[in-house]
Amino acid sequence: MIKSLLFWIIKDFHETFIYNVFKDFVFPLFLALVSGFLAWYFFFRQIMNERQKNTESKLTELRNKLTYFAMITHNSIENAKGQNSYLKLVIADFDREGINLIYWRKYPTYDLKIIAEKIDIESYLLSYLNFYDGKDKIQNLNDFKSIIDSCGVINEIFEMSNNDLKSKFEFDTKIKTEYTTILTECAKLFGESLYKHKTENNPLFKDLFNIHNNSQIIQSCPVEQIMKVQHEVFVIPTLNLLDSWHRDRIEFDNYTGELWIKVKEASDIFNNLITEAFRLRSMFAENYVYINRLILKLENSSQKLRDDFMK
Repeated sequence: MIKSLLFWIIKDFHETFIYNVFKDFVFPLFLALVSGFLAWYFFFRQIMNERQKNTESKLTELRNKLTYFAMITHNSIENAKGQNSYLKLVIADFDREGINLIYWRKYPTYDLKIIAEKIDIESYLLSYLNFYDGKDKIQNLNDFKSIIDSCGVINEIFEMSNNDLKSKFEFDTKIKTEYTTILTECAKLFGESLYKHKTENNPLFKDLFNIHNNSQIIQSCPVEQIMKVQHEVFVIPTLNLLDSWHRDRIEFDNYTGELWIKVKEASDIFNNLITEAFRLRSMFAENYVYINRLILKLENSSQKLRDDFMK
């Protein structure tokens, strides 16, 4: 009897209002909600996955960018140390060569030039600050600025030093040509004055003749020392002698008077060469010390960057 009753209830339930509402409204609504939720869930997961991939991609790009920046900063330090050691050799060349031509000793400085002249500073600054976000922003900004400024100044000093030596080369070439021309005139005037004093049996002949004998060593000295030896054994002794004659109120003939003027010019030219060489040598010595300080500053300001990305 119970089975008959259940059968009757179930049979009649299919025909009830509640069943029809559930079948025609609630169940389809439930299926729609489930479908919508699943669609939303998979869409949301896709967006989150894309965002995660994008974030990871940006982080990878950021790390790659700062790894490159750390690498060229490290190389720039090595560039600066290498070129500065060569600058020290140039200073030694000045001490050894004096007025002779000095050439720039070139060390590879490619990465130093990249930071000083080529990289997009704003882009790297933003990457640097983004990576170190949440920490001491002012200190990070100062560190980055110190890296860029130090590389820029070091590179500029090296460029200026190279240009200074090029200018010195041009100056020396021009001035030495003038010196050679004047010295040729001096030799001619000296010979004519020597001959005139000998012909007139002038007692001053002996002084000139001694200079003439002493200056014969010029013919056997190395080429790179000729100008220095000429100055020491011919120009200065002749100038000193004629100055002393002038102080003693000895009257000069045309040859001797013209010789006095020319050896003064030759002496001035030589002294200008010495002065210019000393000026550059002193400037390079100051630059060498200053660059060493900049290298130390560059090492300190980039230490964190290199520790984080050069491991």
